[in-house]
Amino acid sequence: MEMGKRLKKINEDNNFFYLTVALVALLISSALAEIVGQGVIDHILQVFIIVTFIVCLASLRFDKGWSRFLITLVCLWVLATLVKAVFNIREMDFVMLALTFSFFFGTFKSTAKQVLFHGKVNTNKVIGSVALFLLLGLMWAIVYLIIIEYSPQAFTGLEAITWVKISLTRRISVSSR
Repeated sequence: MEMGKRLKKINEDNNFFYLTVALVALLISSALAEIVGQGVIDHILQVFIIVTFIVCLASLRFDKGWSRFLITLVCLWVLATLVKAVFNIREMDFVMLALTFSFFFGTFKSTAKQVLFHGKVNTNKVIGSVALFLLLGLMWAIVYLIIIEYSPQAFTGLEAITWVKISLTRRISVSSR
């Protein structure tokens, strides 16, 4: 009930604040998922992604064309998540990455249109420009993930280790000094 009230309070004067907060929460949760490991954290990350979708839908509902496309993307993303969970089809990772990229690209396009081409500059538009920056970073990250998913040896000179191993290596090197 509280979440519904907050989503109704999102308007064209504060929509980018909510969008930026959702994107930052998504980035923090994905970093925590990498540090903590797999399992329950993956499901928590998926919940954060779904919440981000919902907040983006509420924040950008003023662009009607994008709203319909976003609803379609969310439905397809949830369907792909369920198919992956039930049937454990590895190729669904690529589909989910492509859908997520489409979501961030469309969100970027709609946000850029509202920030850059409508009305005067205000606090909401400045925060919207931060959201644009975060969306660009997310899109590049997804492009790299798609490349790695398609061709795991695409990047040379990098050792594929988990964040947990990086963290442990840093602790060991600091404690040995």
